[in-house]
Amino acid sequence: MPLTVWQPSDVLKEMKHKKELKFLIDRSNKIYKDYYSKKPIFLYAKQLKVCNKKIIDFLYTKGYLFDDIESINILLNHFEIWLFQFNEFETKKTKLNEKFVFQKIKESIPYPKNEINKLLL
Repeated sequence: MPLTVWQPSDVLKEMKHKKELKFLIDRSNKIYKDYYSKKPIFLYAKQLKVCNKKIIDFLYTKGYLFDDIESINILLNHFEIWLFQFNEFETKKTKLNEKFVFQKIKESIPYPKNEINKLLL
């Protein structure tokens, strides 16, 4: 049976993926804060949708590279449910400058801050 040899490049790859996820999460948090504190209009909500979709895509394509798959799944659940809710509300809006305050469903998954922190440590 061949031995698995640790490669320095494995650590570099993991660091790169954590850095990429951190960038996407930080970007989403910034958009979210700006949206709620400055202009809760549909245009900025759509901007948040684009960023959150990128997080979902990242988690599906690179989530398996993280050791904590449970946290990856919790993040996916949160962002997918958010996207499903947004898509439902989005069909009711037509103008980008319309006020848009996202009302999350009571049963939805709260923002998974602990899981994000675990993944980015």
